[in-house]
Amino acid sequence: MKRNKLIFNSTIAFILLITVILCEEWSKKKSEMIDQTSFFFDYGTETAAFEAEFASTPFGEYEQVKIQVEQVEQWENGILYTMMIESDTEDDSRYFYVSEDKIYRIDENKMEEVNIKNEEDFIARGTVVCQEMGKEDSLKEEKGWHEEIMVEGTVCTYRSYNDLTETGYYERFVWEKGKGLIEYKSGFGAERDRIYLWRET
Repeated sequence: MKRNKLIFNSTIAFILLITVILCEEWSKKKSEMIDQTSFFFDYGTETAAFEAEFASTPFGEYEQVKIQVEQVEQWENGILYTMMIESDTEDDSRYFYVSEDKIYRIDENKMEEVNIKNEEDFIARGTVVCQEMGKEDSLKEEKGWHEEIMVEGTVCTYRSYNDLTETGYYERFVWEKGKGLIEYKSGFGAERDRIYLWRET
């Protein structure tokens, strides 16, 4: 009887010890996590489902796609991610550097072209596509490359376009706190190379 009680007490003590060790490891890991803006996807998000229209999509139709979210590297003040569209008709990949209050973006080809090696390089050459505060279009009515960021409640919208020509490039990101990217649109005039992604909020 005493032997069984001893075994029982030893087992309980062992379980408590393991629980304490695991809690300490989790606390340590959590403290090492870098704070990132809540406009981005939650930690651990690997894929997000979207409805999609592309230049090749027949008018009035859409397809279901997934965006693959992959953490590439953790830097001192932020995390580098890639986001890639998983589709049979499109192959599009972007790099995003996510800090506590901003999201920066660089296209995959530019990432290789300018040889980004660290977060300072990314911040210097990247484009801010989300932040806590809005940003006015500095050109206003003047023609050229326009950029603006609008923040309304929990939604942040980045919008850019080139109106020097009728076929200029345009791009839009819509982020929502606690959900990440909820809408994306890009292309050229006359809807050339059009990409339109959205998901239910």
